[in-house]
Amino acid sequence: MDLLKVFFSALFSLALIFVITKLLGNRQVSQFKLFDYVNGITIGSITAELATELENPERPLIALAVYGVVCFFVTLIELKSLRARRTLNGAPTVLMQSGKLLRENFRKAKLDVNDFLSQCRMLGYFDLTEIELAVLEPSGQLSVLPKESARPAKLSDLHPPEKNASASIGVIYDGKVMEDALKATGHEHDWLERQVRRQGYHIKDVFLATCDGEGNLRAFPAKEDAGNSFFCVTE
Repeated sequence: MDLLKVFFSALFSLALIFVITKLLGNRQVSQFKLFDYVNGITIGSITAELATELENPERPLIALAVYGVVCFFVTLIELKSLRARRTLNGAPTVLMQSGKLLRENFRKAKLDVNDFLSQCRMLGYFDLTEIELAVLEPSGQLSVLPKESARPAKLSDLHPPEKNASASIGVIYDGKVMEDALKATGHEHDWLERQVRRQGYHIKDVFLATCDGEGNLRAFPAKEDAGNSFFCVTE
């Protein structure tokens, strides 16, 4: 009965720490995925207890084995299910778009404006007017798309095209259409299906497809084709 209690207490503590970390927000994670962050704390604590438990070492050992097995199966589930991956690790959160701060998304991400400004400065942006798009990644890191006038110069700038900066949005992941992301691009399912078919694929055959603000669709097939890694189509 004691060993059974250890087994269930290990599962309960894992769930409890995960919930607490989720409530604290992504800034607590700092470069780790949320579930990995929880595992690191928990397994580290159990390992420390195992090193000091001399009378009943089998208890922390069983708890450590429980966490190891759970982590292994969670990793497999994440690889198979996009919904599970988003539930466990979260999804990217847009904090700034078209030069405007999205207050509601700051609340959802539990991120203070001062922390946001600090991360912007560390990325080299001391003036928010230089930022077109800012996204808080599930790892807690900030990704920034600068405006055309603020981005680093490239060789192609010798003959710059007349266009605005735009971020590519993933519209297909592992053969599944991300309906909300597709809607954000201003296109519908029929349009996406036509573009994918023009490239010689079905949606279920596409591992990743992204669409930018100009309607350019880039599709990466699930199976590598020799000499043809991706296509670009403009409607």
